[in-house]
Amino acid sequence: INKLFRNKSFQATDISFICEQDGPTEKELKKEWCALFEKRTSILSAYLVRARYGDQKYSQDNFDVILCIKNTNGNDPRLAQETASIFSSRFNKDEHVDILFINDGHEFKIKEIANAFYKKC
Repeated sequence: INKLFRNKSFQATDISFICEQDGPTEKELKKEWCALFEKRTSILSAYLVRARYGDQKYSQDNFDVILCIKNTNGNDPRLAQETASIFSSRFNKDEHVDILFINDGHEFKIKEIANAFYKKC
């Protein structure tokens, strides 16, 4: 699985999706992302979730936040950069969001714990 982490792409394996990441700040962020996604015909859906990688133990303070994007074009570095820029404009430099371009299998697992905040009409 390719993912963007602090502007670097790398392979991630064994991801456990835990729950939806949602709150007042996230709702505003999702609105901005939706405005970007609506301009792109290739984006089918998007989710913001908490997850962990490998045998990382989950706790209230130990998880990663991942923006999961289902995109007909697969990995899209330009789109990843645009979504990361929106995130960076709202949070300090010590915060980050991982960006994962998902396939059908990932989406099936994510739908068990979260609702899409963006779905192409």
